[in-house]
Amino acid sequence: MEDVEMLVPEFEYRTKGIWWHAFIGVEAILLIVLGYMTSNYTFSALMFVIWIVLEMRAARKPNLITLLVDGTGISLSHKKWNYKDIESYSIYEEGNRSFLTFTPVGKFQLPIKIPIKESAKIRARLNNLIKEVEYEVSILDTLGKFLKI
Repeated sequence: MEDVEMLVPEFEYRTKGIWWHAFIGVEAILLIVLGYMTSNYTFSALMFVIWIVLEMRAARKPNLITLLVDGTGISLSHKKWNYKDIESYSIYEEGNRSFLTFTPVGKFQLPIKIPIKESAKIRARLNNLIKEVEYEVSILDTLGKFLKI
C-alpha cells in the first residue's frame, strides 16, 4: 500500500461578514463598560485584549501543512500519531468538501478534523489499520459553524 501525502489547511477557514465583527465589537464594548462601571479595571483590560485577539484571529488565513498517512501512522506537520494511538477514524462529506476525522486514544481526547482532497486513497490506506466509524456531528461542530470560529 502506498503512502498518501498532501497539503491541507491547518484549520477550516470560515469567512466572517461585517455582522460578525459588529456583534463581537458590541459585545466587547458592553463588557468593557460593565467592567468600568463596577470598577473592575482588570476585567475591562482583559476584555479589550480578548477582543483584539479575536479580531486578529478572524483575519488570519490558514497555512498549508503536510498530511502524511504512511505505514506507521498519521502525521500532521510535525505531530505524529502511531496507529496504536488512534482509536478510530471517519471520512465524511460536508457540502462539496471531504474531511478526515480521527480520535486519539485517551479519556478526554477530542477528534481531530482535517479537510482532505483524496478521500478514497486515504480510506484505502487506513482500511485494515484503524477501525472506521460513522461520523457523528458534535455540538462543538454545530456551535463552531454557527459562530464561524
